[in-house]
Amino acid sequence: MIMMKRKIYSHISLGTLILSAAAGGYALAKIWIIRASLPAGICPVTTNRPLLYIGIALCLVSFVFSLFDKGGKAERQK
Repeated sequence: MIMMKRKIYSHISLGTLILSAAAGGYALAKIWIIRASLPAGICPVTTNRPLLYIGIALCLVSFVFSLFDKGGKAERQK
C-alpha cells in the first residue's frame, strides 16, 4: 500500500513537471515571437503573466510531490 502511494506521487510529480515545462516553454516562445512585432518600450511579459504563473505553480506542486517520494528509495535499499 505504501509503495503504491509513492508510485502515484512519483507519477504526479513527473506529470506536473512535464506540464510546467510545457507551459513555461510555450510562454517563453510566445513572448519571443510577439517581441519581434512590438514597438520599443512595450513589455510582452505582462500579457503572458498568467501562463508564467501557472508554470511556476506547477513546478512547486511537482517539487512538493517529489518530497513525498524521497522516502521510498531509502526503505527499498534496506
